[in-house]
Amino acid sequence: MRSSILCINAAIACLVTTIYAQLEPQYVPAASSESVTCYPADALAWRSIPGKIVLHGAPFVKTHHKKVPPAQPSEPIVTDPSGGGGAAVGIHPGGGVTPEPQPKPINGVKPPQPPVTAPPAQVAQPIVPFPGAAGPVVPGPQGGVPGGAGRPLPNMDPFRPPELKPAVRHLQAQEAAKAGEDQRVAGAVVGGVAIENGSGTAREEDDLDEEDKAAIARESMYASIQLKGLNWFGLDRINIFEGTNYKTIDQVMAFFVAHNINALRLPFSLAFALTPMDHEEAEAGGGQGELQYPDRGKISPEYIGLTSWEIIDLLFEKAKENGILILLDMHTLDPDLGVSRLWYDPAKYSEATVLWGWERILSRYVHHWNLFGLDIMNECHDHASWGKGDPMTDFNRYVERFILFVHERVPSYRGLFFVEGIFLNAMGRDQSPWPYWWGGNLFGADKYPIDVKIAALNDRIVYAPHIYGPDVSNMFYFNDWSFPNNLKNVWDNQFGWLIKSTRKALVVGEWGGSCNNKDGIVQEHLAQWMIDNCFQSNFWWALNPGSADTDGLMSQDWSHFDERKMALLEKVQPNPSKFTYEKATDMVCVRHGAPPNPQCADDLAHILKTPDTQQDQDNGYLRNAWPFRATGLRGPGN
Repeated sequence: MRSSILCINAAIACLVTTIYAQLEPQYVPAASSESVTCYPADALAWRSIPGKIVLHGAPFVKTHHKKVPPAQPSEPIVTDPSGGGGAAVGIHPGGGVTPEPQPKPINGVKPPQPPVTAPPAQVAQPIVPFPGAAGPVVPGPQGGVPGGAGRPLPNMDPFRPPELKPAVRHLQAQEAAKAGEDQRVAGAVVGGVAIENGSGTAREEDDLDEEDKAAIARESMYASIQLKGLNWFGLDRINIFEGTNYKTIDQVMAFFVAHNINALRLPFSLAFALTPMDHEEAEAGGGQGELQYPDRGKISPEYIGLTSWEIIDLLFEKAKENGILILLDMHTLDPDLGVSRLWYDPAKYSEATVLWGWERILSRYVHHWNLFGLDIMNECHDHASWGKGDPMTDFNRYVERFILFVHERVPSYRGLFFVEGIFLNAMGRDQSPWPYWWGGNLFGADKYPIDVKIAALNDRIVYAPHIYGPDVSNMFYFNDWSFPNNLKNVWDNQFGWLIKSTRKALVVGEWGGSCNNKDGIVQEHLAQWMIDNCFQSNFWWALNPGSADTDGLMSQDWSHFDERKMALLEKVQPNPSKFTYEKATDMVCVRHGAPPNPQCADDLAHILKTPDTQQDQDNGYLRNAWPFRATGLRGPGN
């Protein structure tokens, strides 16, 4: 009897899935924009506007739009001889790996060489108390560092914003004067030196006519950066990201390029961030613990003898050469403590110690142009709250303290701040009829958005929820009689309102699964929902196969990849942005790409131009009965 019921249920699920596939919107993917913007690498800055991440700054070279079909991999890849599901990672018929991409001269003009300036002398900076803090944050016994010697926290930021060219500096001053301190993206991105199409001559902003200025403004405002990312874990568990005993970093980066993957989320632990970074620091007693060398069995022979930090250095360099962005993610405090419930541990790691760990890792990598984001803390849950008013548990208040800390201590960091959700709300229960995922509850951001009272910093906040399927936890709604048609209501209720309410960019920081059986149905529906709701920028969990519940994109021996998972990534993000780096001139050129849902541009532009109304606030703050904003971006009432 039980087997008969299971067969009937399976048949119904198959029928429902078939009907859904016939009824789901069939978008014609937008053609990728060939508009290319080039920046000096040391002038890149990022901004978050409703539903979009945009590059902010003074572009030096621009070309006009040219619509082309979606890009395809240009180089052949050897398929797995064993009959695996995909291509061998980054191995080409002639041997070697993908060569360094070299941007071609635009209109016969090579991108100009930015001025070379020596960094100014290092100046010590005091640590100031955070809002609501009991006193100054100093590591050591006062800060709760176990066994710490109470050394004063050194200034870990020897890098400062470089001196810009006079024309750019003049334009930025003009824009600042027009916009005031509350400078918004729309004004800030208009400027720089443009290359007139076909003329081969540079023109300063003052020489551009109104039509050209408007064109630059539109492109800068509405041409979003499309992220197609992967998580590559290991530093959160051991002292190296997993898989380098199977494939070298060069080969992995070649795989990224071949499949148009442009971003990497790199989880690490606080315990690792605190370890000495070199022999000198270890001998001087700096950091905590010992200098880290990865297990020889976990790495390629060519990395033997390198410290873990030196291998990460190599990853940053290779990613930079291949146009791959990196998002640093504090994934856990200490692998010995298990999954972290809060951003600190009362017994072992104070908040001051956590911030010190962040400053250490930022001091090493802030000068890399491809460090574009910081995922502040992974999946706070259980006791974590949002807007409750308790500084010991309110994650939103910690995020604000963190942003101000980075702004004060590492002012040369111009990237984004990724903010995950929590698990339960301030009252200790869910605000949704359906349970949230760890890191998925951003309900509090509607009434208590992250706000550091500095507009330029608020404009760099990105909300990054996590969304999973039954492989991670078999939620009751996966077994509902209406499955899978009920999934849209769940995701609309929990996430669909985020862009309109927060008026920030949204990136799905983790999603993924085995894609087997019911999980495959969920992932297909989630992919379509992400497209419909303009959530196409994402990081799949994970590249490597060591995750027990979701497995990975790669096979256990890294010889091939799972074509079903890659197809989902291609569906959600068919036209990701393309970054190329020219080392000789230190220039970064960006082809913006396009979302798969062509309606997103109009929808997001409408949100951007429409200020919040009292009715919107009343709906968000007071209408707590289900369905709470179960409308998505484009649903009824929007």
